[in-house]
Amino acid sequence: NLTSGAKLTIVLPRSCAPLKRGQPIMREQLLSSCRRVKAHVHYADTENVVTVKTLKDAGLDHAETVVITALGLGDRDADDYVTGAVMQLQEAVSHSNAAYAPHLVACVRRHQTRDSINGFLKQYGRFSSTPAEKVLRQPDLMDVDSLMAGMLTTGFCSREGTMVLQHLLYNADGAEMYLRPPGKLGVPTGEPTTFAHVAEQARLYRETAIGLLRADGSTVMSPAPLTELTIQAGDRIVVFAEDMQVHTHGRSAAVI
Repeated sequence: NLTSGAKLTIVLPRSCAPLKRGQPIMREQLLSSCRRVKAHVHYADTENVVTVKTLKDAGLDHAETVVITALGLGDRDADDYVTGAVMQLQEAVSHSNAAYAPHLVACVRRHQTRDSINGFLKQYGRFSSTPAEKVLRQPDLMDVDSLMAGMLTTGFCSREGTMVLQHLLYNADGAEMYLRPPGKLGVPTGEPTTFAHVAEQARLYRETAIGLLRADGSTVMSPAPLTELTIQAGDRIVVFAEDMQVHTHGRSAAVI
């Protein structure tokens, strides 16, 4: 979900391969699903949608966020695709006219993939001649299955939790679940704090904190208020909120 008025660019191969096997997604369907934002579909010249030329033509110079998806692929193939796409994206950013690297969001299926991507970006920033501000930093590499499994397990431990999850799963109205960078909620990183403090910071933004997604993919769901936590910059706070509230500052968000 993006705030109204944000610009969304969807990059597809020229053949417009289906996003789901047996279910072709046409341009009109893609645009109709993005009514809240200014959506545009960019078709690559080849089947590879993350070449330097394709990303530049799609507006990488002005993108604030890049989302890499690998729908319709098995776990291993999807992770291999995401890993390769991240490497190509970094190369494209290095050759772009962007002042700084966009924020990267991608779904991965295995912890090894997350470690591999983070290791590559760390080494790239250390040994390449690319300016530090143009190196992808602290990407959101989310293992959605593990996150949802943890939340479902926590929720179904009580009748009240079950009711909350049923509302979230079957009702499109009201609050939704989001992952917030700690800095967005004013939560300190690299120093001990309590979950009560995290929850209070979220409350100031009219959001409800329910747990933590660690950078390594592990989850801390529904901790006791006085539980002591040391939150790192790569961690994400799981919250219930009304909207994503992505502030693009005139830049665009790209989906690959």
